Amino acid sequence: MAEEIEFLAWSRMEEGAADLKRSLAAFQAIYPNIKVSLTIPAPGAMWEEIIRIVLYKQGADIGEVGSTYIESLKGMDALRPFAADEVLSFGGDKAFVKSMLEAGRDSDGRLWAIPWRTDSRVIFYRRDIFAKAGIDEADAFLTPAHMERTLQALQDSGVEMPLALATAAAQSLTLFTTCWVWGAGGDFVNLAGSEIVFNSPKAQQGFRDYFRLACYLAPSARGLGIIPSDRLFCEGKAAVTYTGTWLPDAIDQMGSPMIKENLGVALPPGVPIVGGTHLAVWKHSIRVSDSVKLIRFLTSKENLTGYPRSIVSPARLDMFDSDAFSSSIMYQVFIEAIKRGRAIPSLPLWAVVEDRLGRALLQIWEKIYSEPDVNVDDLIADSMNSLAMRLIPPRRPK
Repeated sequence: MAEEIEFLAWSRMEEGAADLKRSLAAFQAIYPNIKVSLTIPAPGAMWEEIIRIVLYKQGADIGEVGSTYIESLKGMDALRPFAADEVLSFGGDKAFVKSMLEAGRDSDGRLWAIPWRTDSRVIFYRRDIFAKAGIDEADAFLTPAHMERTLQALQDSGVEMPLALATAAAQSLTLFTTCWVWGAGGDFVNLAGSEIVFNSPKAQQGFRDYFRLACYLAPSARGLGIIPSDRLFCEGKAAVTYTGTWLPDAIDQMGSPMIKENLGVALPPGVPIVGGTHLAVWKHSIRVSDSVKLIRFLTSKENLTGYPRSIVSPARLDMFDSDAFSSSIMYQVFIEAIKRGRAIPSLPLWAVVEDRLGRALLQIWEKIYSEPDVNVDDLIADSMNSLAMRLIPPRRPK
């Protein structure tokens, strides 16, 4: 009887899920004695599924986990570290994007998760609408000031919805503000994870740059989560959006040929964020050897070349110039974002910061929507200073 591995994967667009299933079928053809059971939770339900696995120590053998989750999961004693020879069998350290690799590694050098797919947040825009408004694409988003001028030009030319932006997803808002905060020279937590710095003058300047986008959000584009916001752009209602590198797949599902033909993509006006997912073996698994074989297969160049739609962009460096990915101009911008960008630091404090700061940012958006005349600068300062005081890390005993 074949042994079964349970694999918990992030939600995907229809074609991506189909390619992942084909990839798993190819693995099972190579290893006929290993059966793979795939579970893909609904969008937004992944963290709840992960918490169930951690609490009850049963369920999936392999988890596709977000890069910012790893430190928290390690702290919960939920993951099994990879042995040095296993890491070498995946290609070693030089095979993967450095920031993604470091997100899975602890201070002792142990690797707890293998990088699989990368993503970033970039600007998507309608080239046909830009042409009608006389906007030069080359410098439309170079800086926050350039982006504001571009959106103002769209608004002045009669575009009813210059911008679509996800502002109601508290769990993602911190990540969506990173390019503005980093671009202004600010940060969220110091490198040691011992000090909150998102209330510093530079960080607050970044938040002000971000929240100035509010005046370009039409009433019907306010208070939306990621999927509804993306849909506005996919359906041709918005001229610009700032979202993840998954959007082209969403356009394939929801957009018209006109949207696809006129799709432009640009780096964001700041420092791009580098995120993505890793593959990890849950500590409770009793099928460790087979799980490692599956992860080795899924992260291999051969598999990624054969089933490129299973992920949007790979974390393997030797795939960046592969014909399977590199033919698209959009992909080249994605890779440039990953090369120029930064990853969230792998710190125990980060999970708390991401959650609490996301809620605070959501409250600022709600205040702006309900009170259009509110002093946004004061609102940001009060919110950031208050939250920073509540999140002061405990002092370590000497």
